[in-house]
Amino acid sequence: MKGNSKRLVSAMERELGEAELRHRKQKLEQRLKQLERFEAIRRLAGGIAHDFNNIIGTIMGWAELGYEHASAHPLSQQRFDKIRGEARRADGLTSQLLAFARWQVLQSKPLDPSASHGRRNSCRVCIRTLIAGGRRRIAAPERLCRPAHARR
Repeated sequence: MKGNSKRLVSAMERELGEAELRHRKQKLEQRLKQLERFEAIRRLAGGIAHDFNNIIGTIMGWAELGYEHASAHPLSQQRFDKIRGEARRADGLTSQLLAFARWQVLQSKPLDPSASHGRRNSCRVCIRTLIAGGRRRIAAPERLCRPAHARR
């Protein structure tokens, strides 16, 4: 009888151990699925932030050009200034999305297009990129080539 009870106790301990391992495995699998879902959300947030950042850059560029060209119209300048302010606010939201996505938080750094080789070409490319949607041509893009801030 003693031999049977030892085997019974041993079998029960083994079964309890295996049940504990199955329970731990199930918990770990659930945690892994949760982390995978969270990673997918982070990637989505990062992609949205990247696309949104490109749109904000275009809005800021157009608002800056409009502000400079509306110097004779204070009301128009005020409106363009409001657009620039809202674009900066949207830029802050993009930074928060990037932080959530754990991407490198981008910081504005001075960018001087005239310092690059081939000043006229770099300015024309920059201006064409800014206004490609409107198909406008600027006769003297060099006047617009001043140091600016760009996200890197």
